[in-house]
Amino acid sequence: MPLVNELVIGLPDKDRWNTTTPNQDAEFADYVTNPSVPILVQALFGSAGVVAPNVYPRTDLEAVFLTGISGLNQPAKVQAPAEELRLNTSTAVTPVPTAAAPAFPAGYSDLGVIKGDTSGYPNGRRPMDDVVDITLRVAMACCSCRIPEPGS
Repeated sequence: MPLVNELVIGLPDKDRWNTTTPNQDAEFADYVTNPSVPILVQALFGSAGVVAPNVYPRTDLEAVFLTGISGLNQPAKVQAPAEELRLNTSTAVTPVPTAAAPAFPAGYSDLGVIKGDTSGYPNGRRPMDDVVDITLRVAMACCSCRIPEPGS
């Protein structure tokens, strides 16, 4: 998954994280279920009304980052929690904007699954998916926030 090292794993363990294999990812589960990024975002933008979620452990993040989302991209049998980019190949592909057809097709969103486009991140990753914004919104438990459509 993109940005796990950057936005999820704590500073003391970043180097150790980079040397492990997916079967060792459970060692870092506390970073996933008790993330520090939302607290930092609130510290930076609290004056604008941004409030970090305060319900821990964050099992919703465990699904996104370690096991897959049930009904979307979670394997039938999860052997062990592992930070892997998962792709459900049975999900219908949503057309994406191209140079020849630059308008945003119906159903497409660069915010992927959080805007209802199930062929987008975190169900795989397309080049146009805004993984930074998606990951921050998921970390802030803001998946249902009002999000302007691209180009609006």
